[in-house]
Amino acid sequence: MGLGALLTMPAAHFDFAPRRRPGGFLGWLLLALGIGGVILASLRWQELVRAREALNWHLMNLPPPVAAEAPPSPGTSAGEMSLQYVRERLQASWQPVFAALEASGSNNVALIEVQATGRSGRIEIHARAKNLADALEFVARLQRQSAFKDVLMTENKRSSGEGQDLDFQVHGSIVP
Repeated sequence: MGLGALLTMPAAHFDFAPRRRPGGFLGWLLLALGIGGVILASLRWQELVRAREALNWHLMNLPPPVAAEAPPSPGTSAGEMSLQYVRERLQASWQPVFAALEASGSNNVALIEVQATGRSGRIEIHARAKNLADALEFVARLQRQSAFKDVLMTENKRSSGEGQDLDFQVHGSIVP
């Protein structure tokens, strides 16, 4: 075949028409399931990240281990031990605790009861506020005081009726 024969050949035109596919309900269903799976996996991932952060926060804020107390001498009676305990507690300075409570005070919060346990170093405060914002502000001020640690509001309840005062409990630890 020569060059002349190639030049005289008619040109070939190819028309590629797309092949019609029927509507794919199964395809759309799989796409929707895939998108839903990705959304659920990302939500679960975020939940796991928040749980890990909360666990790390709790682990960082655990109180240090308490050193074991020396056992009493063999000849010490229970009365002498309790007397020794009271003597140690009376010699401890409570002034930093009272100063911290006074510094955290507010005109909008009334302290009703303060219970301090010397042996465990825990403090429980029962107070009353006009609203939740005042109570939370009081707890935040207590948390900033160096005499306390691990201060948390554990319970709050409003007296019956609107406009009544809010009673709340605060628990924490006294820094020795």
